[in-house]
Amino acid sequence: MRNAHDDLDEELIRSMHGAGLREIGFGVESVEPATLKSVARRFIPHEHMRRMVALCWELGITTTAFYVFGFLQDTEESIEATIRFACELDTTRANFKLLTPYPGTPLYKQMKQLVVERDWEQFDGYNAQLQSSGIGHRAGRV
Repeated sequence: MRNAHDDLDEELIRSMHGAGLREIGFGVESVEPATLKSVARRFIPHEHMRRMVALCWELGITTTAFYVFGFLQDTEESIEATIRFACELDTTRANFKLLTPYPGTPLYKQMKQLVVERDWEQFDGYNAQLQSSGIGHRAGRV
């Protein structure tokens, strides 16, 4: 039975493992529900993510969690909380990138007035494209 907050549950992971799944990625992005809501993403309860990652460890499935910094709502505290959660979640790998509003996406339309980068090759998750006074954009390029 699927739970109300996520399509990924124990039954589905076990079924995919039986079919050959050996690696999976989790799009955590931010630990802040309001931040996720601002970019039309669902918040998945942290305990659910912990259970799914623990199950993957049990089954020998390699895990990667993806995190994003540079949301307009980001603060030093929210970034530190995301890093702490990444350590606690204990995935095989953690991938940290900058918020990247790819052209043609709803996020790009939402943030178009803040986009200062015009070289599309720089839209790679490692280079800042937005002009903002937010902490995620003051640092410039990573």
